[in-house]
Amino acid sequence: MSALVNCGVCKLEISNEALSCPHCGHPRKGHKKKMGFLKSLFSVIFLMWFIGMIMSQTTQKSSVSNASKAPTLVPPKPKSEAELKAEKIRQRLEAKFGAKPDQSGWDGSYREVKRYLKKAANDPGSIKIETCTPVSYDEKVGWLVGCDYRGKNAFGALVKNSNWFAIRNGTVIKVLPAGSYK
Repeated sequence: MSALVNCGVCKLEISNEALSCPHCGHPRKGHKKKMGFLKSLFSVIFLMWFIGMIMSQTTQKSSVSNASKAPTLVPPKPKSEAELKAEKIRQRLEAKFGAKPDQSGWDGSYREVKRYLKKAANDPGSIKIETCTPVSYDEKVGWLVGCDYRGKNAFGALVKNSNWFAIRNGTVIKVLPAGSYK
């Protein structure tokens, strides 16, 4: 809202929104402070930009000088006999059964088992895998994973089950009772 105030120099009435007195041209005090604030703000922003430019050039120069240095090569640590034997067994099993199933770091389940249970369940949304064993194998059936899980049956009751799942090539091929393996 505009109000009338007296000019500090000529004492005539002027609007409080005027940047300067229309009679004598004297600038108003409040507007001078606003311009000072804007100049200060602009100066700070310019200073920050300038420092950023200098810092980025310094980082680029140091990365260029680091890149020109010859890398230090560390020879790989030779594998022990046990590691070599385990790697040969893993390669043989993966050739026979497909890739070894990965256990989720999030909930400890296996994607292959989850997919199978969701297809076979009466209520796929009710399936919750509680625990699973690490992957093992049986030469006759494939990769083995034991899991405890819950889900709703055909009557809507929540039931708990424990089974072993035989997995080949990313697919559950057989479900075995919990007592089949230890």
